[in-house]
Amino acid sequence: MNAHTLVFDKLLYLDRLKSAGVTEEIARAHADGLDQALRESVATKSDVEAVKSGLQAVKSELGARIDTAVARLETKIAEAQVSTTRWMIGSFLAMTGLFWALVKYAH
Repeated sequence: MNAHTLVFDKLLYLDRLKSAGVTEEIARAHADGLDQALRESVATKSDVEAVKSGLQAVKSELGARIDTAVARLETKIAEAQVSTTRWMIGSFLAMTGLFWALVKYAH
């Protein structure tokens, strides 16, 4: 038997309904309806485990991608900080030089 197979004994269910006083026609309709519903929409434990496994794989891959993206952003932020610091120091030195030149040559 396949691990993905849900076992529903339609004839046993039909017999139980008839022994409880349900007419043959109604018992058959119930048995057919339940059989169809179980085949189409009931997940087995193996189905749930397969979905869990797939979700875990997606979660792991997504986590790795997020970690990579965060590392790239941290690198870009660090580069921007260095660039900004260099620009500020350069601007300060230029303004200081300009100030001293104005003081020295303004007279």
